[in-house]
This record gives sequence, structure tokens and C-alpha cells, in this order.
Amino acid sequence: STRIENAWYELEVDPRTGSVARLRDKDLGVDLVDPEAAWGFLAPIYERLANRHQLEARRLDAFERHPLEDVRVEAGPAGPLYESLVVQGTLPGGSEPDGLRIELRLLRAVKRVQVACTIRKLRVKEPEGLYVAFPFRLPEGTIHFDVPGGDVVPGRDQLPGSVSDWNTAQRYVRVVGDAAEVVIASDEIPLWQLGGLNLGRFRDVAAPATAHVYSWVMNNYWVTNFCASQDGEFRWHYDLTSQAPARPHRAARFGWETRVPLLARVFPPSAVDAGSPVASLLAAEFPPALLVVGIRPSTDERAAFVHLQEVDGEPASIDVLRLFVGARAVHRVDALGREPRAVHGPVAFEPHGVQYLRVDV
Repeated sequence: STRIENAWYELEVDPRTGSVARLRDKDLGVDLVDPEAAWGFLAPIYERLANRHQLEARRLDAFERHPLEDVRVEAGPAGPLYESLVVQGTLPGGSEPDGLRIELRLLRAVKRVQVACTIRKLRVKEPEGLYVAFPFRLPEGTIHFDVPGGDVVPGRDQLPGSVSDWNTAQRYVRVVGDAAEVVIASDEIPLWQLGGLNLGRFRDVAAPATAHVYSWVMNNYWVTNFCASQDGEFRWHYDLTSQAPARPHRAARFGWETRVPLLARVFPPSAVDAGSPVASLLAAEFPPALLVVGIRPSTDERAAFVHLQEVDGEPASIDVLRLFVGARAVHRVDALGREPRAVHGPVAFEPHGVQYLRVDV
């Protein structure tokens, strides 16, 4: 089979190329894949340069790019958590046969597509790189990516002369269109080329011309203190969702939850009845545009230092006394937990602003 479906998505793979020919959001009635793209959706791209010196000269004129070959598509694992398809094939620089494996998963409980990739790389010292293509089709689509200071639109929010051919996303890349937005995150692969395969352009300012994004998985192009080859088995993942309306806080939470999933710990039963162990520091109705960047205990363990950030890019005012329901007192502090100032009412956040609080418990 080359097609799977769940409550939210229909996904179909082209058996000739192994790329995704169709990914339809059933909720929004939107087809997310651009059928006119030069590289198919989730197509792996192997790149080989004739030499490294061309990049040192700020140009790229001698290179080759290869698609997946000897493609096989088959049904993957299916169970209570997800249904999947498996694409296997051969790339130059990878071991044969089936040196590359991509498992496409449609989760049953949440609106999410997971992509699990594995490649067995040969030891190649010649300059080589690997990409995975995500050519989205969203009318009037604008690409955003996440950095520690907030949500960035390339070509608009970057300083002229800063790196524009590729970008580092902290938590997510999203494409915002008229009818929906698509959010993609990866815990292992931070580098993205936005709007096209941009290597060698070296532009001072670059606004993406399309809604296509390319994950730059690996390369050995730079003559620095890195290993000259990349060999062995590599595994990496992508998580993707689509939603409307587009809001930065929804993308931030998806990216954060993907990169730092909730960890569970099992405690054995106690032989002594210690009473009710249930307690909460935070109110259940947490403001959606407020992100908890970090919480750490004080040295005397009588307080918690909380780092909060506004992620929607809009002014906000939060009543932190109601937010921290179990607190004896709340103080504003600096980033090192110093200079406490008692809080007696709402705390204001500038767009993308941060606040550091000491919560006495």
C-alpha cells in the first residue's frame, strides 16, 4: 500500500520516487504539498561538490544533486499508537541496498505526522551533503522560524549581512498561509534552508521566494576542526502539524513539546500513609501566550525561580499572584535571581518580553 489515513490526514506516497505525493489536512480542507516543486515532499537529496574551494570563494558552480534510487514502499508498523508507511532506497554515499529508510507515521491520538529517518553512511571524505525537502503549498505562505528571542521572518527581521542562506531554528519552522499554518520541528537537525536550496548564494538579505523549506541534515564542507567524513548509522526525526488560526504560541508549544517531551517517573507504593501527595504550584488556566522557559529551586529549596516569556509578540499583563496558586509571595528578580521586588498585582510583558520571578512556597 502507498496510502494511509487517520482522523486528520490523508497521506499518499509516489511509489516511483518515494516522496509524498499528497498530504491533505481533512479538518482544514487543505492540500499541503506543492506538486510543482522541483524536489518532492520528504525527498532526500544527496549533494556532492567538485571541491570545497568554491565555497571559500563565495560561489557554487561545480556540484551534483541526486534523488533516492531503487525505491521500495511498503506498509509499516500499525497499532494503537499510529499507522505507517516505510520508504527505502539507495543514495550515493550510503551503504547498499536500502541504505536510507524513512518511516511515515500518522498518529491516532493527536494531529501529528511523525517522520523517522535512518541512513547508513559510508566514509566519504569528498565534500558531500544531505537534505530533506519540505515543499509546502500554502497561498501567500510566509516562512517563520524560532530563535531564543522570538519568531523571525527571514529577510525582514534579520540584520543585513547576517547568515541568510541557512538558518538555525531553536524549536520550529512554520509556514503561515491564508487558510492555515504548518509547523515542523526536529530534535536533532537544527539547520534549515528556507525558500530554496540556497547554498552558495551568500546574499546580504534574503526573503524566501517560495514556501519550500529544506532540512540540512549533514555536510562536511568546512575546512575547520571537524571530521572530514561522516560515516555510520544516523537517525533523526521530524514532527509536523497543521492548524488554524496561525498563532506563534501554538507553534512554540508544539516545537517545545516535540524537542522536550514530558517525562514520566513511576514511584513505588509507600508502606506509610503520608496523606494526600497532590499539590500544584501553577493554576490550571495558564495563559497560552506565556511560555515557561525554565524553573529551578533556590539553594535553600524554599523558593522557585521561574523564567517566563511572551511568545505571541503582543503586550500582555499577567496576574502572577493568581497564576502561582500555592505561593506565599512572588518577587520580580533579575536573570541571576537578585534584586527582589515584591509583586502585589499584575506583571506587564512587552512583546516577546521576559520576566524572572522568585516564587516563595
